[in-house]
Amino acid sequence: MAEDGLLRVYSRSKLALIIGIFLMPLAAKAVELPPLVCREQQVVVVRPDTLATHIFHSSSLYRFASKGLYLSDKDRAEYFYNEMKMK
Repeated sequence: MAEDGLLRVYSRSKLALIIGIFLMPLAAKAVELPPLVCREQQVVVVRPDTLATHIFHSSSLYRFASKGLYLSDKDRAEYFYNEMKMK
């Protein structure tokens, strides 16, 4: 009889763990990223055949918002680049 009770407790714990694992991604999707701005300062290009590098200066701005990614540069006004989805 004690084994039957222990088996029932074990089964409930296992069931709770399985349900928790399936619900975890749902809880993670409910959280949005805060607005974030990144500034690109330079671009490094590497030639695959020689591994020679060339550095270009850049002033691109990447703004991450709840709707997606916005890009801008000193020569171009901000524009919507694409939607972003969290996994």
